Amino acid sequence: MTFPRLGFICALTSFAAAAEPVGRNIHSFMNDPEQLRLGRVAELPHPNKGNVRELHVLLRISDAEQVPHRLAPEHGEHTDEILGELGYRPHEIASLRADNAVR
Repeated sequence: MTFPRLGFICALTSFAAAAEPVGRNIHSFMNDPEQLRLGRVAELPHPNKGNVRELHVLLRISDAEQVPHRLAPEHGEHTDEILGELGYRPHEIASLRADNAVR
């Protein structure tokens, strides 16, 4: 089943869910000052890229603890940690890196 955007909004609001259209695309959403104010978009300093915007909390549940936003990891940032948790030894991870199998 598919809903046109406004049909989806109407369906949600009929159940007393807060819902509203927020723009036609991700660019307009990420640059909407209201989305930043509401905390749906987080703006954070990045060590190499200056200030960046990322999606934050799109849905809030009352009484749920809100976790502070942190930057998304760089590509390969947690590779060693994850492979280590999967049982790979440091020399095996180094070998995978040397073979360009992982970053």
